[in-house]
Amino acid sequence: MHPAKATLCLPSPQAYGVHTNAIAKITNGFAKVTNGFAKVTNEFTEITNGFAEVTNAFAEITNEFAEVTNAFAEITNEFAEVTNEFVEVTNALVVIAILQIFGDEVFRISFTPP
Repeated sequence: MHPAKATLCLPSPQAYGVHTNAIAKITNGFAKVTNGFAKVTNEFTEITNGFAEVTNAFAEITNEFAEVTNAFAEITNEFAEVTNEFVEVTNALVVIAILQIFGDEVFRISFTPP
């Protein structure tokens, strides 16, 4: 039996340089890809911020419409109150007219001072 021999085969120093250059190129390539993804992420962030600004602008417009609608509701309520006052005044005038026409006979009320 022959004793086992271990042989270590190392590549030439030039091969190490080739491998180192290849690894550096791969690393640089990954760095460029990573930077590219960062740029894309930043662009998406800017687009998202733009959408947020548009959404906020629509919210402000919606709030303004709500305020205008509330103002119209208040005006409508004021008109309703004025209308109710006119109805009350009209009813009072009708009662006065009835009393003036029939007051002496039914109630014996006079609207002139004694």
